[in-house]
Amino acid sequence: MVKNLLYRELVYKIQGIIFEVYKTLRAGFKELIYQNALEQELLQQNISFQREVALEIGYKGKKVGFYKPDFIIEDKLF
Repeated sequence: MVKNLLYRELVYKIQGIIFEVYKTLRAGFKELIYQNALEQELLQQNISFQREVALEIGYKGKKVGFYKPDFIIEDKLF
């Protein structure tokens, strides 16, 4: 068990949600199906999230592109 995990409770909760999605759907679907199922679980458990938000990435003061994570969860995890 990791003792210094940042946002430990939230991370464990998200891991449980991901396991629930996998346990229910199993393997074999396209990524979008799992994303949609994950979104439904997050909504059901009242966990705030944003989906596919473009985040600007900078390097030494200059914009070098954008990163678009599948989810940003509670403004903490992506």
